[in-house]
Amino acid sequence: MSAATIRQLAQRVERRNNDHGQVLYNSNVYAYQVRRMGKRTLVVFLDESLMMSRAREIINLGVLLGVVSLVLYTIILVLFSRRVIRPIIEAEQRQKEFITNAGHELKTPLTVISANTEMQELTNRETELTTSTKEQVSRMTKLINYLVSLARLQEQPQMNIIPVDAIAVVDRAVAGFKNVAANAGHRFEAAVASAITVMADENYLYELVSILIDNANKYCDPDGTVSVQLAAVKKNAVLTVTNSYAKGAQVDTKRFFERFYWENKARTLSKNAGYGIGLSMAQTIVHNFNGRISAKYAAGRISLVVSLRRVTK
Repeated sequence: MSAATIRQLAQRVERRNNDHGQVLYNSNVYAYQVRRMGKRTLVVFLDESLMMSRAREIINLGVLLGVVSLVLYTIILVLFSRRVIRPIIEAEQRQKEFITNAGHELKTPLTVISANTEMQELTNRETELTTSTKEQVSRMTKLINYLVSLARLQEQPQMNIIPVDAIAVVDRAVAGFKNVAANAGHRFEAAVASAITVMADENYLYELVSILIDNANKYCDPDGTVSVQLAAVKKNAVLTVTNSYAKGAQVDTKRFFERFYWENKARTLSKNAGYGIGLSMAQTIVHNFNGRISAKYAAGRISLVVSLRRVTK
């Protein structure tokens, strides 16, 4: 570097009024230190390019080692994770098989109990005891059917996912529950938009809508209102099933989809009591449709909201 160039760099440093820092010249970085000695000023320059180059090499090497380590860790994790979680998967599979097998085994004694009860009624007339027995047998049969259906749903059933006319499915489910709601003393309202198509299995979609409406009707307040609404919201089809429930502020809606969850802590049976399985089945169906389901409470009403992707032209 010529003396003239060094003098220019020193003048640049002098104009900065800083005793130390860095200056760039010809793509090289120079650190400088200024020392004033009376009328003279000494400026010392240090070429940092080599140190910075070494630092960049170390950083690049560190990044490379990090990437290689991450790749190796991922490979090892993939190779051994299946072996580690295999017992868990097998245990879950055995549990589902147990539910299915136990359900089929329990149906036989229930059928026998039901037949014996009917024979007893034919012989000794119908009594309060036989009526209660038939009601409990019917309830147990429905519970077993729910359990078996839920186990099969969680085993990734063969669903025929195709474009489905959601309007027709919802209308069919609504028509089937109007009289049920009227017999329970509830007002029934439906507001269904037009021309909504979703990707779903038609039979399971009907099952989903029926579960939600049935749940709303069971837990609706006396003289309350059950409403069903299907609307297009942006790219989604949103199904909202609402029922009146004055005590809803005390309910934890986040737990609605837990299996066997009852808001009745004592779990006392009533004529319209559910099994705590229906909404868990609904959640599984929605997940198989790649949709979302949630529950919320506002202004004395509980709403179950399902969002499914619409099929647009």
